[in-house]
This record gives sequence, structure tokens and C-alpha cells, in this order.
Amino acid sequence: MRAWVMTPEAGPPGLEATTVADPLPGPHDVVVATRAVSLNHRDLIRLNRGYTVGAEAPAGIPCSDAAGIVVAAGARVTRTRVGDRVASTFAPRWLAGPYCSSYARSSEGATEDGVLAEGWRSHEDGVVPMPPGLSFDEASTLPCAGLTAWHALFEEQPITAASTVLTMGTGGVSVFALQYASWAGARVIATTSRRDRVERLRAIGAHAVVQGASPADLSDEVLRATGGEGVDHVIEVGGQGTLPWSLRIVRDGGTVSLIGALAPRAAVVLSPLFLRNIRLQGIAVGSRSMFTRLLAACERGLPAPVIDSTFGFDEAPRAFAHLEARRHVGKVVVRVGDTWPR
Repeated sequence: MRAWVMTPEAGPPGLEATTVADPLPGPHDVVVATRAVSLNHRDLIRLNRGYTVGAEAPAGIPCSDAAGIVVAAGARVTRTRVGDRVASTFAPRWLAGPYCSSYARSSEGATEDGVLAEGWRSHEDGVVPMPPGLSFDEASTLPCAGLTAWHALFEEQPITAASTVLTMGTGGVSVFALQYASWAGARVIATTSRRDRVERLRAIGAHAVVQGASPADLSDEVLRATGGEGVDHVIEVGGQGTLPWSLRIVRDGGTVSLIGALAPRAAVVLSPLFLRNIRLQGIAVGSRSMFTRLLAACERGLPAPVIDSTFGFDEAPRAFAHLEARRHVGKVVVRVGDTWPR
């Protein structure tokens, strides 16, 4: 089958198209014919050799998030069968319960080959049924970004219709959080540095959009929008670079969900955490059981994912370059097609 693999050259130019052996299922495995793969910032970091999981992982097939059709199943598989439409799970060994760091090493595209190929093999626990109302493109966006937003908003300290939620920018997790919080009845304040995205964020569901060149420029506007009290929950994707701002605009006793580290580093004063009883929680995507609850919500009317753009399988490096340029609103998808198995 055709696949994209990482070479020693960093970044999108380091992707190389090649042919690899067709995957074969073990007794508890399934083989899935890929129909769509969505890209995450985590995949881009790996391409740029920004971090590894445990020991240095060998070059291989990148990406963790895909959707497709089961084309083979091992003799002992019970969760799914040939012909089922499924999506991957980000951490196949994290089925339920508390997080363990070993789960990260089980994720696709980390220490093992990922899904940017015409097909992939997974333990049966590593796939879930696609919601019937979603396309392959849409379902492929859920395993990492969609589940991360769901986990932050509903699994630890669930938001309510009385909550005010703040999202940052127009990346995948932020847009999902905007959609999901709005669906739950919460008031959502979205921030952006780009004036041309204000109306787009409103159309997606933001009740208010604050636009400014830097987090410092936005702080006063957010506080004014909340009557000086601050927001109940911040979806924090900037990390150390924006955390001081998040601690300023979250209300006393509020929650900051730390998800990413996209912004340049800055000094962080932690005293507001205990002086104002702020909860700072790290979010590591989510378990299969959380994903199951997200999928059930999809069938109860959770908004369909926002897809910024789709690229053909042969255009995978261009898709990564588009993601790297941060021109997207929502998710970037690589459409694989239906040419495998042949």
C-alpha cells in the first residue's frame, strides 16, 4: 500500500511517499482501509523533531487520527467486523479510568507507525464506530482535537449552561471547544489576533469575539465582557506564553484547562492559583470511554466538525505546510480515497 513516511529532513519537506507492506491482522487486530486523515499540531511537532515520546522514535508513518472501513479482522475480534465504518483512537490502551503516562506511548504515530497511509492495523480496542451522521472527513477529526475539547469541558469539572468559556484562536481544539460549549448552552468568548476571523468565529457559535494583537491587548476586553469577574473556564492552548493572561482573566475559583504550548515562553507567576483558588488542569486527549460519550453526543446533535480544507493523499506535504502556516479555521484533512485494498 502507499504511505507517507518521515525522513531525517525536518518539517513537511521531510515527508516521503513510498510503498510499504500491506498490514495483516493478529488475532485481536483489525485492518482498516483509510478514507481520511486529519492533521494535528502534535503531528507537525513530530515532523519538526520538536519532541519525542520516551526514547527517540524511529522515522515512520506519522499521524494519529483517521477514519475508514474495516477490511480484515483477526479470529478473536469481537468489538467490530469487516465492513464497519470506524475512527481511530488516540491512545488505544487507555480504555477508561485515570491517565497513565504509558498510554501516550501507545498512540498512533508516536513510537509506532501512524495512519497517513492507505490502511492501518490496530488492536480492536483502538477503533470506535463512526457516528452515522458524519462523513469520513468529519469523523477523522475527532480522535485527538475533538476528544481533547470534550474532555476539558465535560469530563473533569463539567461546564453548565450558566458557564462562560473562553477559547483562543481558530485551531482545531479551540474551534471544537467553541462548538461544544455553545451546544451545551454556555456563553463563549472567543479571541483572535486577526480581524478577518471575527465574523467567522461568531458564525461558528461565539457569543462575543475579542480581537487583539497579543494576550495583553485582550485582557481588559475580556474582563469588560464579563463585568470584571472573568470567565469560568479557559481553554488554554498557548501554554507558558499565555498562561499569565489566562490566570488574569479567569474568575476566582475558575478553571484553566492546559492543552497546548503554541505561544513563546514567558515567566509565569503561580501565586494566583492559590490566592484565588484557581484550578489548573492538564488535558491529555482522553480515554476510549470518554470518546464513546463524545460519539453518543454526536448522535444527540453535537455540531459537526469544522473542516478548513481538504487535500488529496498526494498533497500531504502541502496539507502540513498549510497547518504550519496557521491559516486554518478548524481542521485540515487529507482525503485518502478508496483505491486500497486493490
